[in-house]
Order: sequence, then structure tokens, then C-alpha cells
Amino acid sequence: MALPGSGSAGPSASLPTAADASSAGPSRRAVVGAAAWAAPAITILGAAPAFAVSGASVTVPTATGLIGAGTGAIYLSFSPAPTTAPAPAVTFSDRGATAGTLRAVGVSGGAAVYRLPFSTTTSPVPPAITVTVSVPGYGIATTSVTMSVGGTHDARLGLQLDGPVNALARQADGRLVVGGAFASASGQTRRGVLRLTRDGVLDLPDPAIVGEVLAVAVQADGRILVAGSITSVAGQPRQWLARLTVDGSLDTSFVPASLPGLARAVVAAPDGTVYVGGEIAGDPVQGYVARLTSSGAASPAFTRPALDGAVHALALVPRPGAEPAVMVGGDFAEADGTSVSRLFRLLPDGSRDPGFGDAGVTGPVHAVAVLRGGGVVAVGDFTIVSSYNMSGIARYDSSGMLDDRLDSAGLGQVGRTAVGRAVLVQPDGGVVVAGDFNGVLDSQMETRPRSFVARIRLDDGLEVDATFVDAGLDAEARALALDEDGLITVGGAFTQVGVSPRPIRAAQRIVRLFG
Repeated sequence: MALPGSGSAGPSASLPTAADASSAGPSRRAVVGAAAWAAPAITILGAAPAFAVSGASVTVPTATGLIGAGTGAIYLSFSPAPTTAPAPAVTFSDRGATAGTLRAVGVSGGAAVYRLPFSTTTSPVPPAITVTVSVPGYGIATTSVTMSVGGTHDARLGLQLDGPVNALARQADGRLVVGGAFASASGQTRRGVLRLTRDGVLDLPDPAIVGEVLAVAVQADGRILVAGSITSVAGQPRQWLARLTVDGSLDTSFVPASLPGLARAVVAAPDGTVYVGGEIAGDPVQGYVARLTSSGAASPAFTRPALDGAVHALALVPRPGAEPAVMVGGDFAEADGTSVSRLFRLLPDGSRDPGFGDAGVTGPVHAVAVLRGGGVVAVGDFTIVSSYNMSGIARYDSSGMLDDRLDSAGLGQVGRTAVGRAVLVQPDGGVVVAGDFNGVLDSQMETRPRSFVARIRLDDGLEVDATFVDAGLDAEARALALDEDGLITVGGAFTQVGVSPRPIRAAQRIVRLFG
């Protein structure tokens, strides 16, 4: 076969025969070496015509890299949208990097957007990794991905809010629902709730909520639950709880049953039912958990437990072959006359799960996160748990047994009690905590400076993750959300981010950190 671009094949171009081996011509080693050297050139020349498709292109609109995890992702924008799944050839400047599975994630400006994850085994992780993607019919896209340090500011999210953020919820499509006590977002009217695209763009109209939003949740169909001191939505009366459609309008098909008091927590079960918890005003304050159907009616198969204090947190606990249970945290000591000490597990019928023992927490639990295997991490405003010194954070296994390896460790703040307000668990087991603290005391009795947000490990006691640096927030953090790229969005009452020698920047109540 003639080589591309080689012209006609004359005698001088013919390959040596066996009889030439003893002649003055090239040796066998030289011929093999030349052929091996030529192969890439043939491949490149042969591939070039496949990219010459008029009007088709592939670009990289955004990329993220996390140096602590050694992972990253690039987003590819295909214009026009491909009719079949693209089959790119991917190369990296880092020999230890490998690509994951290319997956469609949406449409932007008429172009199809795909996500391509990657990971590297190189140690230490390079500060930047160049990714080159060749796609037949579209061309070549190349980008250099900065591998960012965990805890540092992602400047691509520049939203400015005029009031605190109390709650965050991530949708399945990556969009982020934000709830709080704000009335405007970067100059646009947004009262109580807003939603952001992956790129940080506002994409819901103003819901015109009257009252403060304390909790948000997203149902499987994309509809949004909002809870708090709400009295109306879009001019329609709603007491404590409402639901928005996927386009942000009030969902009039959801008319919540009369709730006994202020709503502080809400979660959506997979079957469309809704759990909501809060407090009933009085002296003393009483707590409640209610279960509602998908239309908002009170669930007939659920009996509300009697609680002697407010509910602040709810989290679903998956159960194989059964409906999820619900972890309930708050400022109560008893449920239906049984000692539960601020944390217990609730069964779908409203009864306490006896398989989770008395938690022994001596102060309010503000947030809970469920671990793989059914254990739980609880954060709040406490310093003693079952006679152990545990400041603001406690861990339990699925039976409610306390992890006493956290003794004498926890959230620590100079001169005042530290408080945990939010907690999430990452896929690799890392635990991110937000609240009102400026340091974390680890199990080696070392205090690590961390300003209102930290990542910790709980595999063997409490260890502060050094790959997630001090974010440098200047006030309390109240809410956390994680996306599939490992980016962590933090909401709260702060107005700046960053510590020297890194830049100190404005961050009005919401910020995104590399994870």
C-alpha cells in the first residue's frame, strides 16, 4: 500500500527482500526502527480528513480539577448536537491520568454538553494536567486543567445575596436550589428561594415568598419543597410549607395539611411523600414530625411522635426492601416518653425505631448526615455526649452505638462554644462540616485553624484533612451542597472568603470551594 503523500512507488521506494540482507542496503533493525517511527505520522495524516466537517466543532466550556482527590472533569460542548454517542480519543500530559466514561449532561445554546471525568495515580498530583480530546467529525479540543487545592475559592460562582443562606439542595441534573432570608441576588429580585444552573446562572423567576426559608428539598420529579416561617408564596397563602413546580411557580396541586407550628426541616421520600419537622410555640416549646402524601394531605398511616423539644434536622436512612427510616435531630430529650436525647430514628409509621439506642447528646442537634451502612454523623451545639467530651460533632453506627474514639475532639473555637450547623458526607468518606467555629481539635489534641468550614476524617478518631485548607470565611456557615465534580457550595452569613497569602475576596452569603 502506498503511504499517504509518498507519490508513486518506484524501485527506490520498494522494501528490501530477504536477498538484500547481506548487501550494503539497510539492516533489518534499521527497517523495523524506521517503520515504528513512521507509524504515528501515518495515523495522524490518515485521521486528519475525518475532522474536516463543515460547521462541526467541539469546545471545552469549563473544567475542574481537585489536587487532593487526584480527580477532575472537563465539559465538552458539541455543535451541532451529535446523533450518536461521540467516541473521543483522549490523551493526557500526565502519564498517570486515565479518562472515565463520557456522559451527556444537558444542552446549552443549542449545543450538546457532555461530561468527561478523569483521575490520576501520579503522586504528587501535577499542578496542571493538559487534556486533548479528538472526536471524529468534530475536531480536536485541548485544555489545561488546573488541579486546585481543596478549600480554596472557585471564582466562577460570583453570586451576591443581600441576606443569609440557610439551606441548599442539589437537583439530579446538577442545578442548585438556595433558600434563606434574602430578597435580591446580584441585583435581581429573588425572595426566599432561587435556583442556579451548573454555571451559576439564575434560572427561576422570583417566587415572591413572604417569610424566611429555613429548609429546602428536591423531589424525584424536580419539584421543590420550601419550609420555614412562610406565610405566602406568589400572593397565595401558604403556612410553613409550600411546593414549587420545576419552572418555579407555586404548585397548586400541593396543599399542605395544617402543620402545628414553624417548619425547620423537610425531606422528600422516593415515593413522593414528604416528611416535615419543626416546633410548636409555647412554654416549653414542643416539637413535631409530620408525614404528608404527595398532594400534601396528612398520611393516614403515620402517627406523630410526641416530642418535648424542637426538631431541627431530618435525613432519610435507606433500608433494603423497605421504606426508608428517618433520622430526627433537634432539641428534645424524649420521644413518646422514651429517652432519645436529641437524636433518634423514626419508622415510616411514626414510631421510634428501637434498633437505635439513646444518643446521649446534651445539646441541640442542628444537622445529620447518613453514612454508608446506616451510621450517622450529627453536628450541633453540644460539648458532652454520653459523658464523653465531644464538641459539636458525634458519630454513631447503625445501632446507635457512639464512636468513643472522638472523645476530647471536635469543633473548637477560641473563647466560645463551637456550633455545627451543616454536615455532608463525600463519596470517599470525607465529612465536611459547616458552622460557627474557627478551629477543629483532632484526636491528637492538636487544634487546626479552620474558619467556619472544615473537612475531617472519622475512620480512626477525628483527623482534620490537610488537603482541604482553611477557606477563610469571616462569619457563620449554615448550609452545604456537593456536586459530582467534588465542588462544595457553602451558604451562610459570611461576606468574604480567603486568608493570606491567598487573595481575600467578597463572598456575599454564598461561595463555592474546591473539594
